[in-house]
Amino acid sequence: MIEEMLMATDMKNSVQVERDKNLLVVTALDGYARNHQMSTGDAARLFQRHGIFSLIRAQYEALHMLALEESIQFAEDVLSRRGVVQ
Repeated sequence: MIEEMLMATDMKNSVQVERDKNLLVVTALDGYARNHQMSTGDAARLFQRHGIFSLIRAQYEALHMLALEESIQFAEDVLSRRGVVQ
């Protein structure tokens, strides 16, 4: 019974972490598109091309401790260092 409860808690936590990662990605995408007067579709293609989605998800442990807007700044910084100008 205790093992079942622990497994259920782990699954619930895992689902919440995935939701949080998705929230960081969507916030970064929407904010970047808004900051650069581009459609979210164009911003999504740019993020995909430069691996921003996976980078944000990989940096979850650090980013989730900060304000949501930091995910936008993270994407801005990465793309700027890669020479992407929009």
